[in-house]
Amino acid sequence: MPFTEQILGVVNSSDGHRVLLVLRERHAKPFELRTETFSSNVGWFTQQSLELTRLEFSGLKNVLGLPLARVCSQTLQDIQPADREESGQSILSFAAATKTA
Repeated sequence: MPFTEQILGVVNSSDGHRVLLVLRERHAKPFELRTETFSSNVGWFTQQSLELTRLEFSGLKNVLGLPLARVCSQTLQDIQPADREESGQSILSFAAATKTA
């Protein structure tokens, strides 16, 4: 069965670049932020990418407080966490963060 991905959000710029938030099925780090560039010869291609676990994405959306984060929250609940992250890195909790407008 092929892997599928869903684009959750796109931030476009006027200079041929964009940032995508992508949800990827069956990955230990299911969220990916991609910086893409457009070329008339190639189309859109990835320049940089950053993979995020459920917990990392949850912390990021809490810090940013973007409307996109609210849209993605239902999808976040549907994703099963990886068995165990053995990266040796600590994950900071942003549960106590408050949003100020």
